[in-house]
Amino acid sequence: MKHRITRYSLTSAASIVMLLAISSPAGAVDAPTPLPVPEPSVATPASPQAASEIATPATSTLTLPAIQANGVAAIAKRQVTLSSLATKLSAQTKDCGTTAAMQAEIARTSTGLSTLGVALASTTDITAARTLYRQIFGEYRVYALVEPKAGIVQRCATQLARNDALSAEASRLQGLIDRAAASGLNTVVAQTAKNSAVGTLAGINPVPSQSAAIYLVPDRGDKVLLTANTAALKAANGQLNATLSLQRTVNSQLDAVRAALRQDLKTPSTTVTPRV
Repeated sequence: MKHRITRYSLTSAASIVMLLAISSPAGAVDAPTPLPVPEPSVATPASPQAASEIATPATSTLTLPAIQANGVAAIAKRQVTLSSLATKLSAQTKDCGTTAAMQAEIARTSTGLSTLGVALASTTDITAARTLYRQIFGEYRVYALVEPKAGIVQRCATQLARNDALSAEASRLQGLIDRAAASGLNTVVAQTAKNSAVGTLAGINPVPSQSAAIYLVPDRGDKVLLTANTAALKAANGQLNATLSLQRTVNSQLDAVRAALRQDLKTPSTTVTPRV
């Protein structure tokens, strides 16, 4: 009985192995690959700073100089936070359509605090000083509202950038699949995993999360509005958590593509077809 030896290109297979080694982290088959764009760490309305801001410090036992000094410190702290938020938003490469509005709000808040600080420093009336001091916390809500809102804008932009990165990775892996198929490998599993990843990615859109939060205004001590604002911020972050979860699913699906390609490359380089 004679046999016919059918070979696929060892050169092509070696090229695929090299590409996988270069572009995939070591152990990616065994451990999840990190997201291509890290999720930013942002403040929420439940942060300790937000809680302390809502519970406005008492001033009944403070002298006028003490109130003024405390006010200067509180304003300076918030100005640093606002400046940091503005820098982060300016560094974004994507925009969910709310960056300009958020930057404008940060600028207005900064200007308002500066004006308030001048008024507080120049007053000689302790009653007026107490009123101005309370406005630092209730009128602006930097930590309970502005910072969490900016965080939502930042998270959305980051997720748009991640969608692009995941899409680019899916396209790159499709190239490897095509090369493997051209070399005679069975790429059905890899192709199916890649198609699933692209299908999941097509349904990911973090932009709607912005509508629940971007137009929220400071509660100025109104407990009903404060509760509503907190709920809206929580809902927006919940939507972003859901899209983040889907992006992690896509990442896992792309891991499955890499794993399938590696498994395909373990196939012997020769196959024997019986011939009578």
